[in-house]
Amino acid sequence: MIALLILSFLLPVAIGVSIGLILLPPEKCPLPPLLRLALGGGTGLGITSLAGFVLLPLAGSAYFPVREALLIALALALGFLACRKGAFRGIFAPPEKEGGKYGGLSLSLCTVTGVIAVAAAASFALTTFAEPHGKWDAFLIWNLHARFLFRSGADWTAYFGSGLDWTHPDYPLLLPLTVERAWGYCGVETPAAPAFVAAFFALSVAGLLAAVLWTLRGRGRGCLAAAVLLASPLFILIGASQLADVPLSYFILGAVALLFIHDRRPEPDGGTLVLAGLFAGFAAWTKNEGVLFCALFLSVRPVATLLSAGPKRGVKEFLELAAGASPALIVLLIFKAAVAPGSDLLAGQSPGGIMEKLGDMGRYGTILISYLKTGLTFTQGIPDVRAPFQPNPAIPGIALLLVYHGLAGREVNPQDLRGIVTGWVLVFLVLAGYFFVLVVTPHDLKWHLLTSLNRLLLQLWPLAIFLVFMSARGPGPAPAGTPAVKQKKGAGRKRTGRKQKNGGRMAH
Repeated sequence: MIALLILSFLLPVAIGVSIGLILLPPEKCPLPPLLRLALGGGTGLGITSLAGFVLLPLAGSAYFPVREALLIALALALGFLACRKGAFRGIFAPPEKEGGKYGGLSLSLCTVTGVIAVAAAASFALTTFAEPHGKWDAFLIWNLHARFLFRSGADWTAYFGSGLDWTHPDYPLLLPLTVERAWGYCGVETPAAPAFVAAFFALSVAGLLAAVLWTLRGRGRGCLAAAVLLASPLFILIGASQLADVPLSYFILGAVALLFIHDRRPEPDGGTLVLAGLFAGFAAWTKNEGVLFCALFLSVRPVATLLSAGPKRGVKEFLELAAGASPALIVLLIFKAAVAPGSDLLAGQSPGGIMEKLGDMGRYGTILISYLKTGLTFTQGIPDVRAPFQPNPAIPGIALLLVYHGLAGREVNPQDLRGIVTGWVLVFLVLAGYFFVLVVTPHDLKWHLLTSLNRLLLQLWPLAIFLVFMSARGPGPAPAGTPAVKQKKGAGRKRTGRKQKNGGRMAH
């Protein structure tokens, strides 16, 4: 069974890695294989889920073989195109070694991170064995959607008009279609499939966080960041619970991280931004909260570029990001307009009722207090916002980040400044968006806060860790082979010195 599940993931990974090689060719963007793999896995699963939805009208006996045949053809075409572009040359070149007095410390940090990773994997496995079908939202929403799609055949649209509103049939389908495809390989609805998908995304988040920081800021910071994430009990719990929040956090992290890779390139082109837009689109296709992130992402980054590099560059970046996001957004629009019912957050809501809630200051106070209570302890579990605040005896992750940044001090590469500003603005705007959705929620406010707020914060947790480690000092220098310092042929010492003297202007 495990062999079949692994087989079902090989094709998406091949598709995703090939797309990454085409958009970020190694000769122009020398990324390590681990980072390409961390980006490629999620990219491929997003592509296969889009293809699965587009081909759902074929649901029945022909659906699975036709879909897989088309995906194999796509993988071969992408691989051929990557070969023609020479994208496979130099992909396995050994990375530059980090020098300096921090080498031993970095190795020790990697060892500690490895121990934490083993403990996290054991905790993930124990949680999965204890609840093989996941927690409430997993078996009553995400896995239930996958079962309807797997069983219904030609009648796949019947579920969306069934009136089972409590199962949220309006939720996007990236996760259910991924589970349904894995069941297609297994031939049976085994609970191992959603558990495998959950483990894949949890590993991808940790791997992406470590790999991108290792590439941009050095080995030590990459290991430390992964350790902070894997030492967050809620991340392991929600990941093993087979919910969509960890997959969403992966696409949010990937979209923002690719902005930094773009800004570090000596000759940036549209490929990196197209891939970043693709990740933002997949965030929208993963969960309704991702729609808010995608809309803000497509707005905030071009505005930041417009202010720092001029209107022409800002418009160009918007078009590149929108081009990447468009496949997922088009599919999502078709799903929302033609298939899915309305959202439960709007059902039965009148304009007068919404305005009344917006004018109720008590709701603002309740939500603000819940933000503070949950934000201070959410990484350690699920705090009860209805009870008086009780400090958790374990050290919360947010305190670790604040203490680390305070002790280490600030160290920002000028090329990263635009990405850091964009990332933090996105975090605060997304949190503000969640805040006002909770203000007008038709559900009991305290129940809604209790059941959702910790997961909403978790969606942004890997991104917050990434942004802190991108702006703080760390153990060891940035590796010499990163895209940040790779120069064009013929670039001499004088040119490098001028850039340093001018404060290292951002690459446009």
